[in-house]
Amino acid sequence: MSAVEYRRLVLPPTSTVRRAIEVMTRPGGAGMVLVAGANGRLLGVVVDSDIRKSILRGLDLDAPLNRVMNPKPATLRDDLAREEIAVAFRRDPRACMPLLDAKGRVRGLAQLTQY
Repeated sequence: MSAVEYRRLVLPPTSTVRRAIEVMTRPGGAGMVLVAGANGRLLGVVVDSDIRKSILRGLDLDAPLNRVMNPKPATLRDDLAREEIAVAFRRDPRACMPLLDAKGRVRGLAQLTQY
């Protein structure tokens, strides 16, 4: 996913579950929201199963993302070669993984369908 496109998936930890659903389901959404701090550092991700679990726990759609996000998602370094990313997807199949720089800042989103 290009730099411009992945930025549309980034939300702050104070954003709501409702906003995450809007971002995840709009055209061009990846079924994932990247939760990042003001410095661009990845704090976690939210996928649809995180939202379903939060609703079962009694949280409402106005709950902040920092209450529902996965703080330890699978990620990849942004300097990996295309073949290395493909190997990572074969080893750990999932729809997408955030690409992070050496400081943990979001630099992209690798999607399984691209590899």
